[in-house]
Amino acid sequence: MMKIPSRPELREAQGYLVSVFDDRMEVERRDFTEGVEAAPAWIVTPPAAAASRYAFANTEKRTPVPEFPEGAAVSANVCNTEDRDGHWAIMMRLEFPSAHARKGRVFDYEVRIEMEDGSVPTVKRFLAPAFYRLERDEPASQSFLFNAMALPETGKYRFRVYPRNCFGACGKPIESKVFQSVPGKEKSKRFA
Repeated sequence: MMKIPSRPELREAQGYLVSVFDDRMEVERRDFTEGVEAAPAWIVTPPAAAASRYAFANTEKRTPVPEFPEGAAVSANVCNTEDRDGHWAIMMRLEFPSAHARKGRVFDYEVRIEMEDGSVPTVKRFLAPAFYRLERDEPASQSFLFNAMALPETGKYRFRVYPRNCFGACGKPIESKVFQSVPGKEKSKRFA
């Protein structure tokens, strides 16, 4: 995972606007620079109001699930780079178009490495780059890196990517072609 670049000159102001009512508390994320709501409001209810329409379970049901555009696919390739500690590493780069939700947003992407027999030896989650920003700030495509040594050493596998909302509900996945073994493993032994 790459280090997050420092941002010495923050020019964008974001925060929360909290409204308290007798039966609930509404937390609204705001982009103060643009003067707009950054996401649908979170509604928190006291335990006595758990059966109300503002209850967590009811809000979870109403929150839209993100979906990938029609025909979307995952491309995967190997690249040599440095890891967070500055050591040489073989990384797998996944690229795919961004998912969208009607009146909502993608919170994160879940990447499952699925074997031919249906087992899932590895699951990774990546936050959507604009999960805390306005939906228009989300890039058109996603690119995520992870260490290729986390891949299965034997057997055929593919990458399956699920877009998720903030409640963990998954949209329909997209998948990559089939791969076999850890790419570049023989090189990593030489440099170890």
